[in-house]
Amino acid sequence: MLNATLGHEAIRQCMTQPVFLLARSGAAGLAQLPMHVRSALTYCDPAGAKKQSERAGGSHVPLLASGQSSHERGYRLENGGGVYAGWLWDGETLHLYADRYALHPMYYFYADGVMGVSHSLPALLAAGAPAELNMRGLSVFLRIGFFLGQHTPVLSIKALPEGGAVTWQPARNDAEPRIMATPLLISANDPQTGRPAADTDKGRKDYIDGYIDLFRQAVSRCVAVSGERIALPLSGGKDSRHIFLELCRQGRKPDCALTVLHYPPRANDDADRAAELASRAGIRHEVFAQPESRLTAWWCTRLITGFCTDEHDWAHVISTHLAGRYDTVFDGLAGDTLSESRFVTAERLGMLGRRQYDELALQLVNTPAVFSEQAMRVLLLPELMDFMPRELAVGDLSAAIRQCADDRHPIQRFFFANRMRREVSLLTFGVFGAQCQALTPYLDADLYDYLRMLPPEVLYPQGFHKEVIATGYPDYADIAYERKVAPSVSDVQHNISLFREVAAVGVFRKSHLMRNPSLWLRFARGGLDKRYAATTRWYVLMAAYLYQLEEFITACRKGTVRLSY
Repeated sequence: MLNATLGHEAIRQCMTQPVFLLARSGAAGLAQLPMHVRSALTYCDPAGAKKQSERAGGSHVPLLASGQSSHERGYRLENGGGVYAGWLWDGETLHLYADRYALHPMYYFYADGVMGVSHSLPALLAAGAPAELNMRGLSVFLRIGFFLGQHTPVLSIKALPEGGAVTWQPARNDAEPRIMATPLLISANDPQTGRPAADTDKGRKDYIDGYIDLFRQAVSRCVAVSGERIALPLSGGKDSRHIFLELCRQGRKPDCALTVLHYPPRANDDADRAAELASRAGIRHEVFAQPESRLTAWWCTRLITGFCTDEHDWAHVISTHLAGRYDTVFDGLAGDTLSESRFVTAERLGMLGRRQYDELALQLVNTPAVFSEQAMRVLLLPELMDFMPRELAVGDLSAAIRQCADDRHPIQRFFFANRMRREVSLLTFGVFGAQCQALTPYLDADLYDYLRMLPPEVLYPQGFHKEVIATGYPDYADIAYERKVAPSVSDVQHNISLFREVAAVGVFRKSHLMRNPSLWLRFARGGLDKRYAATTRWYVLMAAYLYQLEEFITACRKGTVRLSY
C-alpha cells in the first residue's frame, strides 16, 4: 500500500521549492490566486519608478511580488559552461534564463497580469497557476511518454524553451512575456555551398582519440566544481562506466557506486557487471532492491518530476539514499543519445531521407514504452479522447521531427531536444538533483559539439562508444556489458501487487477523466482473478498517473495543498 510518510515527504519537497510571483496591482489574474498566496504579495516598485513612468508619458503601474527575486539551480563550470536555470527580477524586467540546453527543469505561467516561476510544477499549481489540462500536450505524452517543446500537462504552465530565455516587463500594461529560443541545430550542409558538408580525412582512430581526450577534459571540469562526497549510479551500460573509469583514472574515485535492481520482468545482469567493475577498482558498491510498494515510488516520482514523465520510479530508492550522505552525484545524462543512440535505426533514417515525417511520427506512436494509445482507449472518457485524437498527436510529432530534418543527425537531434530534454533530464536534476549536486560530463560544451559533428558513419551502426571505452581503459576491456537479451524474470506477482495497490486507490475515487464503471469492473475482476491481475500493467500505470494528476489539481483548487513560505 501507499507509504504515507514517503508521500508526504514528496509533497513537502515540492511545496518548499522557491516560487517567485510578480503581478500588476489590480490585475485580473490576482483573483485566481489562493488567499494565502495573495496575502504574501507586497509592493515592490523600485525607487523612482513612478517619476520615470511619468517622464516617459505613461501611467505608473504599481507592482506586487512574493518569494525570492533571484534564484538559480544546477551548476556552472569554471569555463562558463554548465547546466543551470534560474530567474532574476531587476526591478524592471523579470529574466528567466538557462544554459544552452535548457535541460534543468524550470517552469513558468502567465495569466492576466500575473507571472510565476519555479523549478517545481506542483509548486506553481499550489501558487495559483490556472489548472486547465493541456489536451494537446497530453495527446502526445499519453501515447509516447514525453512532452514536446514547452508543453506540460497543464495548459498555463510552460517549460523553458531550448537554448532560450523568457522576459517580462510588467510595467508595460500591454506586454506579455517574450520568449527567445535558440535551438542547437548542426547543419548537414555546408553553409556556403548549401550541399552536404564534406567530412575530414580523419580515420576512426582519430575520432576515438578525440572523444577520449575531450571526455577526460569534461570529467576534469566537473571534478573541479564537485563536492567532497561523490556517488555514482553504476549500471551495466556504457555511459556510467565511462564516467566511473575516468574518475578512477583521475584519482577522484567515487565514494560509492550505486546500483538499483530492476522491476521485473527485466533481469539484473547489469548489477553483476557493476559489481565486477567496482570490485576491480576497489570501490564500495551498494545494491538496492526495489521497495515493496511500487505505487509509492511511482507517486513520489510523479510529484518530483512535475507529472512530465512516465519513467524514473525505479530510481526513487536511490534518491532517498542520497539525501544527507553525498554532496555530488555524477550522471551519464545524454551519453547514449550523443554517442550511439538506440533510437537511431536504418529504418528511421530512411524515413527521414524520404521526408516521411508523418510515417515516422506514426511509428513512434505505435511503439510506446510505458504509456500507450491502447491504454488511453481503455481508460479515458470518450469525450476526453475527442480532445486528444490520434491525428493531433501525430501532427505535432511530425512537425517536431520536421524541425530537425536538416540537422546533421536528425533522429539524434529530435530525441535530444524532446525526450532527453523534457523527460530523461528529470531523473538527473529532479530525482537525483533534488538531494545533492548533479554533474553531467557528457553535456560539456566542447564534448557535445564534437560528438554532434561526428560523421554519421562513425556513430551508426552502434559500437563506437564501446571502442572508445576499451581504447581509453584497456585494463577493464574484458568486463562485459549488460546483456540486452538476458533472460527475463517472472513479473506475475509484481503485476498482481501493483494492480491491487492501484485498485485500492481507484475504488474510492470517482474520476472525471476515466471510465469509472468499466475501470471498477476491471478492478473487481483483478481482485478475483490473479491471472487477469497479472496482465494489467499495460494500463494500470496510466490509471495511477491520471488519478494522481486529477487529485493533485483538485487539492490545489481547494487549497488543501499549500506552499510553505
